[in-house]
Amino acid sequence: MSRPSKHTGPQIAVVGAFRSGTNFVQFLLERNYLCVVDGGAHGWKHAPIARPYRDDCQDIPMVVVAKNPFAFLTSLFDYRIEVDRNIDSSRNWGTFLTSPISIYDTDPSSAATYRFANPVAYWNDLYANLTNLPPQSITTEVLVYEDCLKDPEGEISRTAKSLGLVRGKNAFLYPTRKISRGKGGLLGKLMGGSNRETHQSFTPEKYLTHSYLDRYTDTQLKFVADAADPELLARFGMNLTDILNMRKFSSNSKHEV
Repeated sequence: MSRPSKHTGPQIAVVGAFRSGTNFVQFLLERNYLCVVDGGAHGWKHAPIARPYRDDCQDIPMVVVAKNPFAFLTSLFDYRIEVDRNIDSSRNWGTFLTSPISIYDTDPSSAATYRFANPVAYWNDLYANLTNLPPQSITTEVLVYEDCLKDPEGEISRTAKSLGLVRGKNAFLYPTRKISRGKGGLLGKLMGGSNRETHQSFTPEKYLTHSYLDRYTDTQLKFVADAADPELLARFGMNLTDILNMRKFSSNSKHEV
């Protein structure tokens, strides 16, 4: 599959929680606009930013990618079970939701560990950090993962225009298969830049139909809805009530009696 140009254009940092869609957004940006995505420009892309005034990265704008908490938690738990790295948490779904979680880059023996009271607290704390940096430090744009699935060209075009990116000459490219978990930062660019498509089919339907809600009990849904930061939800345009209303259309929902 072609791309507009290899390793050309301004640097862009794409950041967000684990399994929030950062690789997906990187694919859309690098395949369709003249830019180089470096997730590590401001530090580890899945962790809070501690030094937003660093002279060597202050001119690199940042795209924050967020997935709604219900979808995010199911994706994060699947990553914990299937990939089993970068995360220390319970391997039981119910316990996972309410118990402490630690995240780390590469090897915990050689990297900082970030610990949160539970995975919802991770979502809250990370996005509170990423969306409240001093405005004079880093130019920041926000993309909601579900909005990108509904209108990828429109959402990426809006973000690219705000960042002043130049459009490639090819027709808009959208992944038809899952994106590999590529290397970030300089190593990633040396190995080929943007993450590549794997042989696994990419099926966004579970996010668009909210079928991931079937995994939750009513008590678990209430816990997440109560714990999620309402200010962040409003900032991202995430209406959890509307999302929960989609659950009634599923025959597999674990409604409690």
